Amino acid sequence: KGLQLFVDLVAHEGHKHHVPGCQFKVTGADLTVKKGRLQTATCQVVFEVPAEACNQAGMLFGGIVSSITDIITSCLIHAGELKAKKRWNLSFSTFLGVEYVRGAAIGDTVVMQVGVDKISKTL
Repeated sequence: KGLQLFVDLVAHEGHKHHVPGCQFKVTGADLTVKKGRLQTATCQVVFEVPAEACNQAGMLFGGIVSSITDIITSCLIHAGELKAKKRWNLSFSTFLGVEYVRGAAIGDTVVMQVGVDKISKTL
């Protein structure tokens, strides 16, 4: 049920979404809600590195990964709120942590594990 809410929110499972220079697929969303609050939210994002998303050395810009992470974590939070039957509130990132395992070159397939660690009501 949580996966379907996420899929409805982001578009459709497997649908390609767009960040300038990069199209990506979202799969395997998992949302856990307890006592009306989102506890955990994770998914996998997969994309092939296009030339438009790379620097002069042909390596993926780290900012592309950060942008995708920010977009997807916001969608996970909104989907969790919908699953908890709360209204869709404005959310924004106050801390975004990204760990880069290794560089990715043009044509490489990147697999990202994206999750939300903490949600708070105030800054």
